[in-house]
Amino acid sequence: MGRLRSQVRVMFCVAIACLGASHVAAGASPRAECHGILHRDHGSIRFGGGPGEGEGICIVVLSEQAKVLKKCSEGVFCRVRGITGPCQDSGECTEIKRVSGVQKH
Repeated sequence: MGRLRSQVRVMFCVAIACLGASHVAAGASPRAECHGILHRDHGSIRFGGGPGEGEGICIVVLSEQAKVLKKCSEGVFCRVRGITGPCQDSGECTEIKRVSGVQKH
């Protein structure tokens, strides 16, 4: 009986690990951050993409913009933590899907 319970526990743990791996593989990162100069552009806010800032761009989804704009403003260096994933339109872009923290520097 004890060995059966042990095998069931192992199988349960493996199943949970596989579910977690498929979530990350689908493009969602459990915790990540974007940082840089905040830019406002046609109703969106983003980090990066300005002159001298490199090629990496990070966009904040519309539903989360108010959280960022409470502490940060355009032209200011900020750090935003939360759930991220690849942008729908471009593989070279990151999108913040849910904000968990904002720091103004």
